Amino acid sequence: MTKRNLLIVFLLFAAVALVLVFLKPCAPAEGGQANEGGFLPVLKNKLRKKPAAKESAPAEAPVSAAAPTPAAPTEVDTAPPVNLSGTDEIPDVAKCVSANFPPEAKPHVRTATVNVRLVVDKFGNVRSVKTTSVEFAEEPPEDLLPMLRKLFIQAGNRAFGSKKCPPHVVNGQNVGYAIEVPLQYKH
Repeated sequence: MTKRNLLIVFLLFAAVALVLVFLKPCAPAEGGQANEGGFLPVLKNKLRKKPAAKESAPAEAPVSAAAPTPAAPTEVDTAPPVNLSGTDEIPDVAKCVSANFPPEAKPHVRTATVNVRLVVDKFGNVRSVKTTSVEFAEEPPEDLLPMLRKLFIQAGNRAFGSKKCPPHVVNGQNVGYAIEVPLQYKH
């Protein structure tokens, strides 16, 4: 073989290799349908470094009979809460509070009052609880005071939320409300 023939064979081999690298066989696509448009759209997209656009909708995954059904969406109250004061008829929030005296504080504190701001929506769900102050009947030792305040702030924030609170009713309609609640902790 001459050098000229070797060069022609090499160029033909390189051209075939390039065609095989850039072309996909015309086999069925992932969705089970044939790839429409031949190899040119695939080649153009490869050269542009973009994925090929699929013209058919992707096949949905089969749903098994044992698949759990998603929970029904809960209603959300987006109305701002009514600020309740001493003159309004206040719902009995004692029904929705959980007793949770911090066990770490029992050796140091006998009674404490934790004031919280409670926001409840019209469905009785607690939306937010924020501790506003902590007061001790007997002042604890100065070195333990920050730790005890932190424990009672956390207890006040966790006191609501596990149970639904009664709604506030105005003109026969439930409305959300915000209220300052003093929580008495005793052991």
